[in-house]
Amino acid sequence: MYGVETLQMAGAKQQTVGQFGDPLDTLDSTILEAIITHVVHVFQKQKQSISRNTVRNFIRNRLDNIQN
Repeated sequence: MYGVETLQMAGAKQQTVGQFGDPLDTLDSTILEAIITHVVHVFQKQKQSISRNTVRNFIRNRLDNIQN
């Protein structure tokens, strides 16, 4: 799982990559996809719906917030 420290390091990497890159590119893609899948399944168990894209955007937003 990504903790605050991991997200802060990813945000720092993003600053060196540039403003226009996707902040999710700084994270391990295998772990990222596993987290997204887990979140979608948790919502499904609660009889709610969430798209994989919504979860990705939420994580992307958190990275942007940490960076600023």
